[in-house]
Amino acid sequence: MVEGIKKNEIEGNLEQAGSLADQIIGLLARIVGLGSIKHISQSIGTADLEMAYQATLDRVGTTNATQLIDLTIRLDHFGEIPIATIQETT
Repeated sequence: MVEGIKKNEIEGNLEQAGSLADQIIGLLARIVGLGSIKHISQSIGTADLEMAYQATLDRVGTTNATQLIDLTIRLDHFGEIPIATIQETT
């Protein structure tokens, strides 16, 4: 009976550890993703290139990734929150 309780405890602990590992990996993936987007924004972003950004978006096409990078550049470099752009994409 004691062995059965220990086995259940071990299985429960393994499930908790697996769940915690999944959460940590998910958090790390979000941190890396955000860091990558911010790095792109800081590397290529400047308010002087607004027309070039729009031309590039027109050529590349609209995807979730391009919209997210465009939004980050606008937030980082244009000095205003693009509420209309945010409302269009939601």
